[in-house]
Amino acid sequence: MVATVSACTILDLLVQAGITPDVVSEGIGDLDDAGLIVLTAALCHDIGNQIHREDHVSHSIMLAMGILDRILPLLYEDPVTRIHIRSFILGAIYSHHGEPRPLTIEAGAVCIGDATDMTTGRARSACHQGSVTIHTISALSIDQVSITKGEEKPVEIIIKISNSAGIFQVQEILRPKISAGPLNRFVEVKLLFPREAGSGEREILRGIEEEQRIGCPWEPGPGTSV
Repeated sequence: MVATVSACTILDLLVQAGITPDVVSEGIGDLDDAGLIVLTAALCHDIGNQIHREDHVSHSIMLAMGILDRILPLLYEDPVTRIHIRSFILGAIYSHHGEPRPLTIEAGAVCIGDATDMTTGRARSACHQGSVTIHTISALSIDQVSITKGEEKPVEIIIKISNSAGIFQVQEILRPKISAGPLNRFVEVKLLFPREAGSGEREILRGIEEEQRIGCPWEPGPGTSV
């Protein structure tokens, strides 16, 4: 559910900044359709895990097709429109890991939204079961992730970490997903490090800015679209 809320928030912020979703720019649907695509893809992106973690993306596609074939006819009378909307949803599910890269604004929102699901609670169960890896340790170091309107770009992702191990989540999971798709120049990431005076973390983080932004320049303009 975290990934779904994040993906929808990212889409909303992009639209507010004048960035046109692909389903709209291609003349297939409107902003409500873009919202439906992101919402549905985000909700279904990991349902393949019920079959197996390995190759779960392909399993998610297979399971999602049956769901979409049941619900989309209730929303779209035109069969051609249904096919287009379904392709947007399936494309977003298929590319939510960033490999292959997301091809649409909607898919990019789902991909990044999935990567923001990285806080402590995600790793606590695995850690309790004895799975102690850099993935679990780094996730345990993420205290909070929030998504808001950026000062320089449409989307700002603010990540509060309690330990420098949390940098792994940002550099190895979030940043590649941002870079993979069409939203790279619209998203910035701010890392908020611990400020306890004299703590060991201050030694670990020596030479690293306490507030670090990740992303590429973006110049807004009227009617901006990609």
